[in-house]
Amino acid sequence: MVKYVLASDLHLSETTEEVVFSILSYLASLNTKVAILGDFYDEVYRTSCVDVRLQNRLLSFFKAHFTKDKLFMIPGNHDQFSSYEFDHALHCFSSVATIYTTAQCDEDGVAWLPYKKGGYNSAEIRELKRRGAKVVFTHNDFKYLETRKGYLSEEGMHPSLFNGIKVFNGHYHFPNKHQNVQCIGSLYSVHKNEVFDQKVLVTVELHGDIIQTSIKNVR
Repeated sequence: MVKYVLASDLHLSETTEEVVFSILSYLASLNTKVAILGDFYDEVYRTSCVDVRLQNRLLSFFKAHFTKDKLFMIPGNHDQFSSYEFDHALHCFSSVATIYTTAQCDEDGVAWLPYKKGGYNSAEIRELKRRGAKVVFTHNDFKYLETRKGYLSEEGMHPSLFNGIKVFNGHYHFPNKHQNVQCIGSLYSVHKNEVFDQKVLVTVELHGDIIQTSIKNVR
């Protein structure tokens, strides 16, 4: 049995620093793997810069509380600083976390799909299925999911591309589900228009070919 607690869209900055580190402290206390599905940082995509003080604090925290077999991360659009998918702000954590920069399927059948402008095509998804993908952890645009409460995404991948596989997606801060795609949402109100949104903590357990999901309201 493999068990993950999922988090996404922490949007770390000087403004959100203490909230993010309180969340990280909680995640580190859990006896389970932790997967952070993109947008760990807030403004990298706009400035192409990372706050060195925050980065050093993170690296020290990760070294003290995580290992490569406990912490897993994929870059989101906010973590990237160019259109080239390898240019992201998470590389420096590769000694203390497992970072998936390109689409990969691991030995447990988890497919990791970092942000890719325009998403992934059917041939790429078929290849992941061929490699044994049972579940997908991603940070991408999907049609028909709610980007905010009452606002549906009109762009991105169609959920039917992943027929037969459960998908857990970051990127949209409002937790919601359409067909086989579960959007896990952010763990706190990143923006003012999210103040009244319900926030959830999603846990995924893999028992061979059986995928079990539990969703806990956090407020």
